[in-house]
Amino acid sequence: MVHSIPRPHPKKLFNRAQAHPDSTERLSLDEKIFIVSEPVAPGLGIYFVHKPSGMESSPWSNCKNLTFEEFLPCVLPCPPPRVASGVARAHSEDISWLPYPKIAHRLDLRVSGVVAVATTFTALRHLKACFEKRTARKTYRAIVAGDLREHSSWLDRVTADEPLVIDAPVGGRAAQTEVFIEHVCPSLPYRALTTVRLHPVTGRQHQLREHLAVLGFPIMGDTEHWNLAADSWMSRRHEQLPSMNPLHGPLLLQSTSLQIPLPGGGTASATIPEAMKFARLRRRSQAHWEVEGDNSISRSEAKARRHDVAEGRL
Repeated sequence: MVHSIPRPHPKKLFNRAQAHPDSTERLSLDEKIFIVSEPVAPGLGIYFVHKPSGMESSPWSNCKNLTFEEFLPCVLPCPPPRVASGVARAHSEDISWLPYPKIAHRLDLRVSGVVAVATTFTALRHLKACFEKRTARKTYRAIVAGDLREHSSWLDRVTADEPLVIDAPVGGRAAQTEVFIEHVCPSLPYRALTTVRLHPVTGRQHQLREHLAVLGFPIMGDTEHWNLAADSWMSRRHEQLPSMNPLHGPLLLQSTSLQIPLPGGGTASATIPEAMKFARLRRRSQAHWEVEGDNSISRSEAKARRHDVAEGRL
């Protein structure tokens, strides 16, 4: 007989974290749940909330861990606490509140970033319509293996401000992604790492990861789609794609911005800063390159530098 382990109530975990602030202070911004901005419009019930990496967006049949959506009542009471004003109280009672906050779209387990959350039925219907009609504009940041400036599609652009457009089916359905180059740094195993800004026009599952892998520039940490880049890498560089070890680090993909049109006109948007793991990888990649590529330093000094890199001091 199999005994299921009871899932802890998210409110208890949240209260435990509040009682021991030192435990949460050690977490990076990428590992925390927090409200990115205040409610978009009074009574509308749209919030932008940060989902940490390593957490499923919503419950599913075989999910054994607490999900982001299950934690939301801890940070977004639904309905919110009653206010003292009688007018505001009456207005609040006219709103169709959801039993608990609901997310309008998903982020993958290993992806962190901005998520649109609804606390009313009206907000949920509006948000879902925005994503279905593709009027919501999402922005992601990623680091990919290789120098994306080498790709022929990037070189064939008409203007410097024009994005590289990847138009390839995902899961048998049409999919399109716009890619902008933000930064390129040297890397020993991959010759270069490219930081990119991504705008998915469509919203297929794993679209960004699959598009970049098929292009020949897999996202760092994406062990699931890494081998999809092997053929393109070989044809471009005439060498095998270096393997990606699951222990090499987290997935370097983050949802950094979300913009949504409002029912009465105008738009609402939220933006978060780049997660620390991006700068950390660029810094360590640059340090490795300088240590191994500098023939003017002694062997002992190179060993000391490698130790500093391993310890995270470079």
